[in-house]
Amino acid sequence: MHYLFDDEIMAERASEIGQAILEARSLRLSEIAAKMPGSMDAAYKRIHRFLQTAE
Repeated sequence: MHYLFDDEIMAERASEIGQAILEARSLRLSEIAAKMPGSMDAAYKRIHRFLQTAE
């Protein structure tokens, strides 16, 4: 993800979300959030914040 994002934090978030997508085998946000570390609600919010800020 470092090739896609210049910002280190954005690359880390993208990597975390990408890994969760592969584990969930789904593009539904709720299923992705369930595979991310931490609480599902917090992960869901992290995904939304990432999508709002990522280009």
